[in-house]
Amino acid sequence: MDRSDPNYKKVETEIFGPDAEISTTFSWAPVFDQTASDAVKRPIFVDRVHITTRARGVRDFNSRLATTDDQETYPREWIRFLEIDKSHFAPVTSIPGIRPCEVEMFHARNIHTLQGAAAVENPDPELAQATMKARRWLIVESGQKPRVKLEAA
Repeated sequence: MDRSDPNYKKVETEIFGPDAEISTTFSWAPVFDQTASDAVKRPIFVDRVHITTRARGVRDFNSRLATTDDQETYPREWIRFLEIDKSHFAPVTSIPGIRPCEVEMFHARNIHTLQGAAAVENPDPELAQATMKARRWLIVESGQKPRVKLEAA
């Protein structure tokens, strides 16, 4: 059986299972600027938009510089990136000491920002620690003193 066979996709799905749900995100990432570094004789990095794609539930991912084609291919994700960037929200992954399972649990609840994680009222027990870390981080970031002593994890 080859790919031109009309039943190819059906057989492939029976053997390998259904296609995995692909998660796509745009984010800022530092890129080494060789020209600027040579000019000033020290390392210079600039922010560039990257696209990261991965199958839900799989640790491996692909990340590369985003192109205008990516913006057209994933318009919903691109608009979300622009909204988050405009409002200066930090991604939930920037919570200090957050574990990958906590990130996935926040994403499953449609919470993608540090500010959103800190705003959770009555968090589930498995997210209580990460929610408290997010709240403390926002307090410290605003220049206030936290009510509890921050401890290194």
